[in-house]
Amino acid sequence: MKRSASTFASSQNWVEELDNDKPVFLNCLPPKNYDIPITLYHEVFGEFLKDCKDFNVKNEDKNMVNDLLFTMSSVFDNHNARIDAFREWAKNFVNYDTTSYKFNLNNQEIDGVWRREYNKETILLTIFEFKNWFSASDPYMQACMYFSRYFEELCTKKSHILQHTCIPTFLVYIYGSYFGIADAVMGQSITINLLVEGSLILRHGNESWTNQMTRVFCALRKAVDNLDKYYKKFMKSENLQAEKKEMKIQARYPFLKKYKSASEESVDIEYVDRIDKENKKLVFLVKESGIKRILKFTTLYNSDVHNFCFNNGFAPELIKIDNIENTDFKFVIMEHLDGFNVISDIWDELNVEEKNELKKRILEALKIMHNNDFVHGDIRFENIMAKLNSNNKWIVKFIDFDWSGYNGKAEYPQFLNKEIPWHKDVQRLGKISRDHDNHLINSYFNRCR
Repeated sequence: MKRSASTFASSQNWVEELDNDKPVFLNCLPPKNYDIPITLYHEVFGEFLKDCKDFNVKNEDKNMVNDLLFTMSSVFDNHNARIDAFREWAKNFVNYDTTSYKFNLNNQEIDGVWRREYNKETILLTIFEFKNWFSASDPYMQACMYFSRYFEELCTKKSHILQHTCIPTFLVYIYGSYFGIADAVMGQSITINLLVEGSLILRHGNESWTNQMTRVFCALRKAVDNLDKYYKKFMKSENLQAEKKEMKIQARYPFLKKYKSASEESVDIEYVDRIDKENKKLVFLVKESGIKRILKFTTLYNSDVHNFCFNNGFAPELIKIDNIENTDFKFVIMEHLDGFNVISDIWDELNVEEKNELKKRILEALKIMHNNDFVHGDIRFENIMAKLNSNNKWIVKFIDFDWSGYNGKAEYPQFLNKEIPWHKDVQRLGKISRDHDNHLINSYFNRCR
């Protein structure tokens, strides 16, 4: 029998459920439990974070949020009294009633939801969990489990919404005068990220704090209204009559489904597969009008170095790179290298002569980079592809130019995999040098003879 959400949320239970190879969901606890960032699944979450910083607040909203701070800072006799106080406040702030919700599968009940009915189907826009004060059950974990149960219920009902969306939902938990807002989706897996956490304690005379909290709750109100519009689009009667499929695969991938080409023409993207999901790479095989491409999401990328390597024959063609609005991410579209293999996948199958010839080609390409004052930064077998041409000669292509740049100026990221044989002088956020590149690639040659 499955645990109730409140039982799951006790520390001894959620640790058991999440600290293993198959966690029930990914919510960054423990830190290894993460995957595709949730701001890549739906635009509403990135816009919410942006609005939390720069929403233009009105005095009417500021007065109402000030009332919320006063109310949630108060002492309540019990859990239900705190819920009732929030419900009374919320009905004047949003266009939704904060009502309880009972699951049909197991009769568990959520403290509160903001919901909408579309063609007689109930969709939860926001899930609330309340605690009168601190509790043995973690409110964040409890809200996460409620979303998991909600997804299970939609699956049992064979809901049409599963065919078209990743079920974007906000989770709000309030424990005493503290709160948190998270987002949740069903993408490649159930993924939940904490967006905002803070205090609802009224800070007398601190107008900047009141403004900050007003931006947060106005941003939430706007975001939930946008979710309402989003779901309405998919729940129109004509969409429900469309051809039924077990699950539309595109809904489980990031929201980027088109981009502008260099000539400003709109290009549609169809996701085909994810590459190296086991290592949580944000790299996908996609199609554009039937043509295979590689799509990558990254926070850093050096297009100058990539283009230099392409022009010298040892990188795939870079087709498009651009920022994704309201996120920290860029998307990179590049040529799909048909017939090429990642070096780490083929090295052990090669004979000595083939290895020596391939090694020579790799070092020649790396020398061209270094002679032009460029460094790669992560020149491992996993980031080099190769194939034999018609003359039985190796063609080498470098990939993954996230950290690339000028020698002594490019920098390593905050997090480095300790299992990689870095040069002894490599440091997090440290400068990248040619010596580091040479050491790394030769470490792979030496240990993979």
